[in-house]
Amino acid sequence: MNLHIKGATAYVFWLSKELLVFTGEMDYYFSATMIVYEGNLGDPIPNIWMIWFPGFFGIDPIGEGTISHITASGTGTFTAYAEELGLSSEGETLNVKIDQIGLAKPEDHPQIDPLVGLMMWPVEHIFFY
Repeated sequence: MNLHIKGATAYVFWLSKELLVFTGEMDYYFSATMIVYEGNLGDPIPNIWMIWFPGFFGIDPIGEGTISHITASGTGTFTAYAEELGLSSEGETLNVKIDQIGLAKPEDHPQIDPLVGLMMWPVEHIFFY
């Protein structure tokens, strides 16, 4: 599955301090591999969230998301928090590129998001230029 989103609002947070350091607009390119267990050839494809998070919908698992990848690029500005952290000056306009690779982790993995039961983005790179 491939999805392209143009002109989406973007926020980048400094996770260890939970501070908003960048706001802007991005173009996202999302690709995912999914395995659907139930259904027949030609049936509509289930909602991606129903495959990855069936517990949210109160349904039995119907498949799994095995790997996903997001790349995004855009422009925006640094916030006052970015200046406090020494990243750059508040209001500086710049380009940003994000690269995220998501691999579903087993339920007993030590870095599990307790809300969804798996770790979505174990690899993430953000480049400001």
